[in-house]
Amino acid sequence: MATYPEFKSPLINVWQYLNRNLPYFRKALGIVQEPVATIGFDPECASSCNKVNNYTLTIDGQQFDVYRLQGVVTMQDGVSVYARVLGSLTTSSPVLTIVKNSTDVEAFDILFQTTNTAICTGSLVTDADPLSITVGEVLPVDLLFVNTDNTITTADEHFFYIIGGASFPFDCLVNVDLEVAVVKGSTVEYSTL
Repeated sequence: MATYPEFKSPLINVWQYLNRNLPYFRKALGIVQEPVATIGFDPECASSCNKVNNYTLTIDGQQFDVYRLQGVVTMQDGVSVYARVLGSLTTSSPVLTIVKNSTDVEAFDILFQTTNTAICTGSLVTDADPLSITVGEVLPVDLLFVNTDNTITTADEHFFYIIGGASFPFDCLVNVDLEVAVVKGSTVEYSTL
């Protein structure tokens, strides 16, 4: 019986595998693939989108597959308005719905403490105005959201982007974590452009 460094002895190898949570067990067997974020058109954004296996939703009697969009967006130019493009999700069906948004905003204050808040108007960001008496402090932003738009090119191409604005220059990181529902059986392709 093989001994792995994380186990104390070969006698309890099996017990320790069985005593772990299900995601660990799937990863150990190689069943689960880790998402790989790709930098695309906007060098300040890295993202990936993968189908959530064995998970479907029924909305108004119609079945949907669920895809998880994850990424990191850097907003550290010290400006008061940001527009960052994550990528585009092209589907064979124009119906796409954001069903879960766990995106959060990370700000660092002058004492190098991290503050995480949900993405919304009022999220906390770092004041980056060198002329302000509050420079380096964490303040609420006037506008910050993640959105999708399928009116730019065709109805089946959904662009995901983040818009932020404030009355002062600000910095932050946005940790994107969305689940989107696409009509079951649709072909889906994600591109970071």
